[in-house]
Amino acid sequence: MSYVVPYLPASSRTVRLIPSAIPRDSETELSRRAAEILAHHAGPMRSLSIEPLQDADFADLKRFGLVLVQQACRQFPSATDQFTTCPLTPQVPPAAKDQAP
Repeated sequence: MSYVVPYLPASSRTVRLIPSAIPRDSETELSRRAAEILAHHAGPMRSLSIEPLQDADFADLKRFGLVLVQQACRQFPSATDQFTTCPLTPQVPPAAKDQAP
């Protein structure tokens, strides 16, 4: 899937949240750096996948404070794969929900 990254706009930044890069069961320097990048990102964020997301993938997004907007997903083909990309939004903390007018 990484072969698509060079074709993204030059302003794009890629953070890969897969278990082989960022283990689910421990905090590492790489997971802390990913969390920092995602928390301070300004502007739109999108997912990119070639397979349907599983419960563990949604848990990974939640771990990093992200929610996938499934209704706005789009698909596009490459010569060998079918990609799905979906908007990601920051997860609203429970305390912030309680304070909404």
